[in-house]
Amino acid sequence: MDEVTLSNEEELMERFNKQVLKQKFTHAHFFNSYFFGNWGGHLGYKDLFKDTSFDVDKTQLLCHFTSLQGLTTILRNGFVRMSEFSYLSDNNEMYVGTDILKDIETVSNLIPKKIKQLKECCFELSTMLSTEKNIIDPFMWYEYGKNGMGAVIEFELSPCSANQILLGKVLYGKDGYEFLDEIKELVEEFKKEHGIIPNSMVTCLIELLAFLKLEKYRPENEIRLFVRRDKEPHESHNYPFIYQDITPNNEVKHFFKLLLDGRKDVLSISSSNPTEVDEWYFAYPRIIIKRIILGNCLSPEQKVNAIAFFNAIKEKYKYNYSVHFVVADYTISPPS
Repeated sequence: MDEVTLSNEEELMERFNKQVLKQKFTHAHFFNSYFFGNWGGHLGYKDLFKDTSFDVDKTQLLCHFTSLQGLTTILRNGFVRMSEFSYLSDNNEMYVGTDILKDIETVSNLIPKKIKQLKECCFELSTMLSTEKNIIDPFMWYEYGKNGMGAVIEFELSPCSANQILLGKVLYGKDGYEFLDEIKELVEEFKKEHGIIPNSMVTCLIELLAFLKLEKYRPENEIRLFVRRDKEPHESHNYPFIYQDITPNNEVKHFFKLLLDGRKDVLSISSSNPTEVDEWYFAYPRIIIKRIILGNCLSPEQKVNAIAFFNAIKEKYKYNYSVHFVVADYTISPPS
């Protein structure tokens, strides 16, 4: 291979985009940099998953299961929080399929370090497509809806989210392994021909592992919202949408705020400059809640009181959702 110089870097980068990324991600954009013999860069989120197995119809509404206490906190605080990966209960997150990547020369030694680093920089929110089948699914209510005593939040994302959030289907088991095998072959072929791969390719591959899970989780049919904000190891995030909180396990973790539509006031905590607050509000993702659906295991009295309670919050903060409940035969009631 010829020595990599500034005169041929553009050609090499273009070849990498064409021979590797665009073979699996037709609409991918890899933002490159090259400095003293080292490649760098990152994947753009916009249309990254379009026409792939990860693709999601962005015109469809999404839903998220939670407890009534969690729902109340969301509505009062004005945001849904995305959790950093080091806080997730499944310790296999981001490790599924790494055995395949370890076979790539120069990559194997970096994987454990990169995963640990990225788990503190990557945030996720687990959702599903908002279909009646998903909303009334007894498995989901049992696992994530407080066994029918919680609620479902049905929502859509603001248009600006395409550039800020990576939205995609989670692949389970062998579906994810097949995807990684194909990527691995392309990377190895490129390295064999050119003698170099981008340093950040390791990071990009591991980042995509955020959308792979073990086969046992397939019933969840998860649609994942993903955000990455890099920081130096052992340092805290310095970003207006990221904050720290104490978890139920008494651990300090970072969380990413997804603002509820209309709650610009939340940003005044981070800035007293109205112009800056406006720029943040319109530039970053917002959640627009369409419906709140209460679980079918609430007693009639609990449902009546909860409906009145959430309608009062709606009036106070000028939200525009309707409140429903799942009835005993697993259908959804009209607005209450």
